[in-house]
Amino acid sequence: MYLRFVLLALLNNEADTGYGLGRALNDEVKHLWDTTLQQIYGELRAMRTAGLTEQQIVALSNGREMKIYSITPQGQAELQRWLTGPVVAQRQKDSLPMGILAILNNITEHKPLEEQLQSACEELEGKVERQMLRKNPYGLTFRQLTVLHLVVAGRSDKEIAAELVLSPQTVHKHVANILAKMAVSSRTAAATRALREGLLE
Repeated sequence: MYLRFVLLALLNNEADTGYGLGRALNDEVKHLWDTTLQQIYGELRAMRTAGLTEQQIVALSNGREMKIYSITPQGQAELQRWLTGPVVAQRQKDSLPMGILAILNNITEHKPLEEQLQSACEELEGKVERQMLRKNPYGLTFRQLTVLHLVVAGRSDKEIAAELVLSPQTVHKHVANILAKMAVSSRTAAATRALREGLLE
């Protein structure tokens, strides 16, 4: 009974293989009770029959196949119903149901937190990219901006290579690309334009 809902909670976070679910179970609930891969695959078959999960078969390069399991809307509804319903211990001292419930709540609450963090990261990255575009009309990459900063500081290709742990040839290519993007013919002209236009502020 408990195995089904722990599997649903794990799949509610992300699709996984039976083996991956087995490893996750070992991390989450081994201290409460042990389960085998045979039990996991048996429950996955039963859950699929009940419409709680679905599987996708992916062909591998070695000719074998990998089954990826994911939760269905019906499975999500079943998980939510169990999480919000009454939990009755079989014995007064039986801590298993409450322990499982705590783990399930932790797993299911972790997903929206991850989604919020991902959303915040994407928003921050978008702001940084927009800021870079405003100050970087030439479309220079982060590495090229770093090299340009050292060019402005008067470093030679050899000195830049040593500071950035690059080969002099790689630095020479970066400098050539910078000059091409900025449509200038010399390092001095690139440095002057970068300072005048505030590219490195």
